[in-house]
Amino acid sequence: MSIRLHAIGHRRRRLLILFVCAAICLTASPSPAAAQQPLTAHSAAAFFDAVMPEQLVAYHIPGAAVAVVKDGRLLFTSGYGVDDLESGRPVSPQRTIFDLASIAKLFTWTVVMQLVESGQLDLDIDVNAYLTAFQIPDSYEQPITLAHLMAHTAGFEYDAAFATADGEEVAPADALKRYLADHMPARIYPPGEVIAYSNYGTALAGYIAARAAGLSFESLVGRRIFHPLGMNDSTFEQPLPAYLAPDLAKGYRYNEGEYQYRPYDYFFTAPASALHSTTADMAKFMIAYLQDGRLGEKRILSESSARRMHSPLYAVVPGHGSAHGFWQDRINGHPILYHPGDSSLAHSQLTLLPEQNVGIFAAYTGDGGSAAKSQLLYDFIDAFFPAEELPPPAAVPADGLLRQLSGSYLRARHPATSWQKMQLLFTVQTLRPDGGDGLIASSLISAPERYSYQSGDTFFRQAGKEQLIFQRDDAGRPVSAFFTREPSAIYFRMPWFQSPGFQLGLLLLFLAGLLYTFLTWVTGGWRDRLRRRPRPVARTMAGWAALFNLLFLLALVVGIIDLLGDTRQLAYAGMPAAIRVGLAFPLLALPFTARLVLAAVHELRARAWSRRIIAHYVLINLALWGFPLYLSYWNFLGWQF
Repeated sequence: MSIRLHAIGHRRRRLLILFVCAAICLTASPSPAAAQQPLTAHSAAAFFDAVMPEQLVAYHIPGAAVAVVKDGRLLFTSGYGVDDLESGRPVSPQRTIFDLASIAKLFTWTVVMQLVESGQLDLDIDVNAYLTAFQIPDSYEQPITLAHLMAHTAGFEYDAAFATADGEEVAPADALKRYLADHMPARIYPPGEVIAYSNYGTALAGYIAARAAGLSFESLVGRRIFHPLGMNDSTFEQPLPAYLAPDLAKGYRYNEGEYQYRPYDYFFTAPASALHSTTADMAKFMIAYLQDGRLGEKRILSESSARRMHSPLYAVVPGHGSAHGFWQDRINGHPILYHPGDSSLAHSQLTLLPEQNVGIFAAYTGDGGSAAKSQLLYDFIDAFFPAEELPPPAAVPADGLLRQLSGSYLRARHPATSWQKMQLLFTVQTLRPDGGDGLIASSLISAPERYSYQSGDTFFRQAGKEQLIFQRDDAGRPVSAFFTREPSAIYFRMPWFQSPGFQLGLLLLFLAGLLYTFLTWVTGGWRDRLRRRPRPVARTMAGWAALFNLLFLLALVVGIIDLLGDTRQLAYAGMPAAIRVGLAFPLLALPFTARLVLAAVHELRARAWSRRIIAHYVLINLALWGFPLYLSYWNFLGWQF
């Protein structure tokens, strides 16, 4: 199903937003450094009614809903757009069910803390003490604990394969246990040392909590959180219960001016990913956390446990990192606790401002909500909790700082031991001087972003809301970069030979060598046939080896194009079929490459080759032996799923 978007006038929407911003400034303090509008139901309505319709158009979003809570009560909530483009049904904050994806993690960590309160779980002991069906391997001396899982510092590699299935499937009751046992990611960092977001880690914690409580995970959250808070339209069940399914907001992709319907996925990592709820229900959850675990007369956590959830657990830099389940940040100088939820078809974010006793929740359908939710939060805090006047940026030191910090930085959350390692080429952040006082950050899949110099090793953008902070080793060399907008991962500086530019250049050299070898085999064969002379064994062996390696590269391109057409295939089925078949070709090439060496040795002993021919075959051998080593580095030599 495809439904075409009819554009409406951008100028009227911009004028409306400008009018609201002017009203905020005129009714606030006259100080230009901190013009602030009191947050009331009326001012919140004026703000969202101006901003949200603009976002729906600008980010191609079918429908959205927001809620604001303050001082223990719901201050404002509203829906915008529609939750079903075919019927035109408007979004309702009380009725419309949203896919909230990773906001599920907050509920998982809440039930874990409840079980810590009751003495059934301990955050600081080896998680293997709670596991019987499978065990986490002891790759490092220090064991993984629930605290490591909560802080995302367990050290697991990133692995997206087989994490989801078609949303219309009904998985077996033990799907979570099977997934955790059969798709355990490798441990690539010592526990407690590196922050790297892990869906597997939270899913494991949810499984442990359910076992400790003697309930299914879905029942555990229902009894311990949904029922006490009156969240009657929330669930972790997949597929949705019959009484909620009709109100689920439909998922859409926006492509070439059209919305295209797509069904939601089934998540095997349910405790990390499978929350569905309404905006009104999520408002109750925010109030409970802002009231130290209490909503009215009901309590989901003791006061001390709720406050512990707000406290730092692992800080990459002060004020930024992981709390006990939440992420920590500062915007306009105000501490915030938040958690985003992102799937391929829906985006959401829950944010608390504890010092102001305010919470804001926003949920979007469609694939444009990721940028929209961040911008909405910035605009909201600017309007109601503006920053003091920022100090002027410092002058960049004249000691080559920008050049010193430039380079390629590897995201800690990455695949390392499987064929998915090739994702590194697309996610590595390349930092370079912008020709002025800042740095440009970019990757192969993201638009360049400029960060201005602030002071020390800190840069900023978005009027200081997002910072780029570098860390150095004891010798003063920059070793990592931290983007405060992404507290769930740190970026490590890479040696030049691991950078995407060098690796892609090396691939092009191998491609040129393989094509050269193949073409000399083909053209040489034609000449031999015309002159009726025997074909040299060395050239024949080299030609077959080159052909098999080129067939692999063709299969790889076909597989990547297939993935780019629908990235959910990776989560559904892992390695694309084209790549799976193509992995046989480099192995088939190896016997021919080995036979080439034997033929070359024979010719050299017979002194049958000129220096030109010797140089020719040296280059061919470098290509044919170097290419398998290159494939091994990227985990493509053999079937490493």
